Amino acid sequence: MTNSVVALPPGWAWTSLEEVAELKGGLTLGKKREPHEHVRPVPYLRVANVQRGFLSLNEVKTIAATEAEIEELCLRDGDILFNEGGDRDKLGRGWVWSGELPECIHQNHVFRARLRTPEIVPKLVSMYANWFGQAYFRGHGKQTTNLASINLKTLSKFPFPLPPGNEQRRIVAKLEALQAHSRRAKDSLDAIPALLERFRQSVLAAAFRGDLTRDWRKANPDVESASKLLERIRAERRRRWEEAELNRMQSKGKLPKDDRWKEKYEEAPLTDTRGLGKLPAGWCWASLEQLTINFDGERVPVKRQDRAERTGTFPYYGASGVIDQVDDYLFDGHFLLIAEDGANLLSRSTPIAFEATGKFWVNNHAHVVQVPGELVPLTYLGSYLNGFDLNPFTTGTAQPKLTQKNMNRIPVPLAPQAEQAAITTILRNVRRCELLINDALARARTRSEVLEAALLGSAFRGELVPQGPNDEPASVLLERIRAERERPKEVNSTSHSKRSRETKVA
Repeated sequence: MTNSVVALPPGWAWTSLEEVAELKGGLTLGKKREPHEHVRPVPYLRVANVQRGFLSLNEVKTIAATEAEIEELCLRDGDILFNEGGDRDKLGRGWVWSGELPECIHQNHVFRARLRTPEIVPKLVSMYANWFGQAYFRGHGKQTTNLASINLKTLSKFPFPLPPGNEQRRIVAKLEALQAHSRRAKDSLDAIPALLERFRQSVLAAAFRGDLTRDWRKANPDVESASKLLERIRAERRRRWEEAELNRMQSKGKLPKDDRWKEKYEEAPLTDTRGLGKLPAGWCWASLEQLTINFDGERVPVKRQDRAERTGTFPYYGASGVIDQVDDYLFDGHFLLIAEDGANLLSRSTPIAFEATGKFWVNNHAHVVQVPGELVPLTYLGSYLNGFDLNPFTTGTAQPKLTQKNMNRIPVPLAPQAEQAAITTILRNVRRCELLINDALARARTRSEVLEAALLGSAFRGELVPQGPNDEPASVLLERIRAERERPKEVNSTSHSKRSRETKVA
């Protein structure tokens, strides 16, 4: 019998689940019933409930079962639970039932191991299975295209080291105390991303209220106002339209006889400032449409199958960033991409606006905009949008959508051009600090995982707690279990009950 912990301390012994426990599969969801069968709803555990080292009972569903099935499958305090599989990381994942609900069974994708004696500590078995046992489950599990699984026979052969009974209790008590410290540290680490996000949002709000550059404005009172800048942006926006329209007509061989064609230009409407906050002196409100040129009409979506056939070096963007690499490009330059749909529009699970520079494609799930003449840094616009409440501008609930019409209406607090540069510099420095904190957070989490693995390794090498020289060896306990298992067979050797035909390993 081999495993990652091979050389056992004195008094320990290798054993297997089938030797020390009765194993049982659960009830199949949607099982066909005969008309005479009486069933009632009862809580049951799914794979989602059985996590690695804990039970997630926030959502416990019910299943229809007969009284006989409930009696047979009802979980008892100390039952060890193992997942059949699903994704490969779920193989053998599990924990111990501690009577969390007065009545609960398990479905067929969750196996139950009920120890034959109270002299074995269930949590010790589960702790070993959750970490060192993963190599066994991965090596002996079955893998299909999308799923991995183990069966009862495979689970029954699972080997694990068994310490003496008293040492088992000392190990579990020590591990639980140390893991409680580790959990508190992890909880503190897990709280950091939310704190960082709150900090980021507060910084963005302060930046676009002008709070972060209050001293800068005092030191630079004579800069060009935002209203003058907006006039230049609108003039450049019109010039770009006229240039594109003239090129279009010339490409068709239709040279204009006069300037009446210029009357077709539609100026972006003025921003409705009702209800908007007061801005610092020199700032003004502008709509996103006034500040940008939209290139949505030039997006040409490429199907996933087509992308697979034309893999290349040019990024293909969607609403949340790069989703593929293709062999040609549609856009070339510096653009701002804004998510058009997806849950991240409201949840901020990813930035809703990000810059794309160079040669790339964009699918129809991201708006493509550019500031004419680069008179406003895209970082300024993108940062503002990533802190902006989009709720009033989106449609739909399950799949929020930001239409081009609604996007154009988004009000933007426009600072003078020189002040925009100062704001952008501050935000970039804040972003660098965020990245440093996230790197430190990732390293701390890695160290926590390494420490936990080291503690478990120490526990199952017999190094975590002192050994008791008078503790009964595990081999003696295993002999008692074997003797107890053989005794009923002698009494009931000719009995062939319905129970003996059930799927279990005894």
